[in-house]
Amino acid sequence: MTQDDLAAALGIEQGAVSLIENARSNPTILMLDAIAAALEVHMADLFDEKARSHRTEESVRRSTRRTTS
Repeated sequence: MTQDDLAAALGIEQGAVSLIENARSNPTILMLDAIAAALEVHMADLFDEKARSHRTEESVRRSTRRTTS
């Protein structure tokens, strides 16, 4: 999922997603819940390095399947 995709799902600007991703902005609990839902993970996974790595790999695989199908 791209930052643009996530921003659209959350109803925020892509720049806001970038700030959150780069730890330059702290999202609210409600925003964290929305991010987790958009990424189809549990909120706790956003704080777990192993889960984050696995999620990234899964997202890449899903994205690749969508673009090649």
